[in-house]
Amino acid sequence: MVSTVLKESSSASNILMHALSVQTAKFVKPSLGDLPGALKGRLSDSNKKLIITTLDIIKCLSAAMGSGCSKFLRTFIPSVLSCLGDSNVSQQQYML
Repeated sequence: MVSTVLKESSSASNILMHALSVQTAKFVKPSLGDLPGALKGRLSDSNKKLIITTLDIIKCLSAAMGSGCSKFLRTFIPSVLSCLGDSNVSQQQYML
């Protein structure tokens, strides 16, 4: 059961990442609904690959939204900064 949930989470993250990386990213609007909260939850996951994918999604979202991303800083910044304190060296290097 756990591996099924993990596969679904990873698959959903990859689909979102692909959607943001193609030309449709310019159509991203600042009204993201529940997405910021869900991404914040993924940053505290035990799967390091999922955390790195989530960081990529946040990076793409902020680039696509431009200044509209500023209203989500309070949601993302504490969780992103906590990823820097992780004991996984590869994750720390990725963050920098």
